[in-house]
Amino acid sequence: MLLILSMSKKNNSKLYASDFWLDDYYDSKEWLDDDESDGPVGPDLMEMASYRRAVANFVRIVAGKDIPVRYSTGNDSYTNGKEVTISASTKLSERDSQVGLALHEGSHCILTDFNFLKQNIEYINNGLAYIGSGDYDDSAIEKFLKMTEVAGTEFWTQERIDMCKEWHDINEWLSKGRLKDMFNIIEDRRIDDFIKRTAPGYRPYYEALYDRYFNNKLIDKGLRSDEYREENWDSYVFRILNIMNPNSDLKALNCLQQISDLIDLKNINRLKSTQDATALALEVIALIRKSVNESKPQSNTPAAPDPDINEINPGGQGNGPELDNHDLADDTSPKQSDPASGGKNKLSDKDKQSLDKKIQDQKMMTKGESKKKKVSKKLSEQLESLLEGGVESVDVMYNGQKVKTTVVSKLTRNLVENVSCEMWHNYHDNRQLEAIDSGLRKGTTLGKKLKLRAESRSTVFNRLRSGRIDKRMIASAGYDNESIFSKVETFSYRDGIIHISIDNSGSMYGDKFRKALEAAAAIAKACKLAGNLDCVISFRSTGSVGSSRGNGSPIIVVAYDSRKQNIGSLRWSLAHMQTSGATPEGLCFDAIMDLVIKDSNGKDSFFLNFSDGEPAYSERVGSSYNYIEYSGEDAAAHTAKQVNRMLNSNIKVISYFIGDLLDSDGNVRDTRSTRLFRKMYGRDAQFVNTEDIFTVARTMNNKFLEVA
Repeated sequence: MLLILSMSKKNNSKLYASDFWLDDYYDSKEWLDDDESDGPVGPDLMEMASYRRAVANFVRIVAGKDIPVRYSTGNDSYTNGKEVTISASTKLSERDSQVGLALHEGSHCILTDFNFLKQNIEYINNGLAYIGSGDYDDSAIEKFLKMTEVAGTEFWTQERIDMCKEWHDINEWLSKGRLKDMFNIIEDRRIDDFIKRTAPGYRPYYEALYDRYFNNKLIDKGLRSDEYREENWDSYVFRILNIMNPNSDLKALNCLQQISDLIDLKNINRLKSTQDATALALEVIALIRKSVNESKPQSNTPAAPDPDINEINPGGQGNGPELDNHDLADDTSPKQSDPASGGKNKLSDKDKQSLDKKIQDQKMMTKGESKKKKVSKKLSEQLESLLEGGVESVDVMYNGQKVKTTVVSKLTRNLVENVSCEMWHNYHDNRQLEAIDSGLRKGTTLGKKLKLRAESRSTVFNRLRSGRIDKRMIASAGYDNESIFSKVETFSYRDGIIHISIDNSGSMYGDKFRKALEAAAAIAKACKLAGNLDCVISFRSTGSVGSSRGNGSPIIVVAYDSRKQNIGSLRWSLAHMQTSGATPEGLCFDAIMDLVIKDSNGKDSFFLNFSDGEPAYSERVGSSYNYIEYSGEDAAAHTAKQVNRMLNSNIKVISYFIGDLLDSDGNVRDTRSTRLFRKMYGRDAQFVNTEDIFTVARTMNNKFLEVA
């Protein structure tokens, strides 16, 4: 993935990597976390779902497998090795770093051995503490080794146990989480280096992550200051956390240079596993312990000034290692210090408090416990419903403009119950249910007719001059009869699929919609009985999914798919659909065209349309207040283009006009709607009584004969 960072933004503000795929109005409001809130909150659910889907795609590409990505609910904002949680914050300054953090956590899922950590860290906290609390006899060591055998690891060798048991203060150094903290620092450098080398396209997000947590002016100032220069654990943690910072002063602590050489950031990829990182962390702690214990008791006064600080850190370069994880940091080089201060900067009380808070954020980040803005339980359930229903927004081009069209891949109970939309209601309509049941009954009769598709016919051709010998003709072979062969030809239909698309715009309200539901239910039931016909039923109109913004965009909802659902599901879903909105016919067809064509590969494919007139839809799009006007001849031509795409892909099309358009002589009235209908569907336009399912069956059978 390549990101062109030189592109300019329309408002001339700072350019973010996420600007290339995130909508301009993503950050229009903060997402609220009020469990009691009713209706949409902040940006609409589709924008939240779209953002999460994009981040999940990035994580999947980096990890090479599907890892669940969810918004934080306040109880799960940690890296557990199984899923990634993201913040609900919409701040512009945090967008890229949030993606970087998700990628960071996703890489933990594939590179960090969480079972090893769980088993061994627990044994460290318990087993080594047990050894350190009593006599260092062989029986204690034996018990500890048995504990590690249960864990199924050979990490805690006798050599490492012997080293640790010499520590009289082992509880302080290993049993208070210090080994885990040091491991987290080293493991983060290991996995970030791996992703930087294997997925360079995502580097801007990692750089944003490092900018947020490590490469900022406050950390730079703290590294150059006289803070955290005493020989103690906290000082070493702060300076090892930021050892990749250009302002790192490796002479600030006695063995910091030695530790830097031991970690060797430039060659951190030599560490191939979590075990390797843990072993290195243990060595680092041994060095820190030795240095701290050998130091004199520390006072509260600052350490003596280093007279060589200006030579150590000229122009802000420091004597730290070359930055390996962040090459595009802002220029935060330190200014030349006042010689009277010994080259070190003193921090104000306010800066000290801010620095301590920043260090705490760094520690939380390395632990995988970064604070993340949460979503409410209600909002989380709605987002999970969108995920379950495969709801996404796709861009459809019309007259040079992008029209956002929502595709719902599967209408589920959770989606209907948790997310509002003009396409459905959260109760079933009894009159619709009666029409559906009537259609299912008629479908049983229709299915007997369609079942002929599942049967094969064989025809024998004899008296041929080639083929298989016809035993009955062998006797005539001696009388110069060469036509003693026969051939059997067997004909059978290929497996087929019927996609039914129903217009549920406001003008379809009432009997029109119920007639369409009845016909669709009958065809679906017939396909089920036929045995070799799949059936998909979708509905199309306009509306908004969980949002109050605008009048709604084109939406197409797959309410039934016989390959995934049974007739009971069909009965439930069709009864929950409702009429509303406009008629963006071709836009909706375009949104699912790739799926329709893919499903038709290697099959006899049919596309059945039910609608009551011409396409009509308008919407304001984008921040420039442009309007999409989808109506009249242009919209009809666009719809016809989609129909031709299907025809060119060997998909047979039948379009039924729902409504009474016949005059007293039985002829179709010449109206604007009928003219545009014929323009869209040509000879595939059908003006029949869809309530008469057998008339519908005849038109379908005619199409079946075209592929015979």
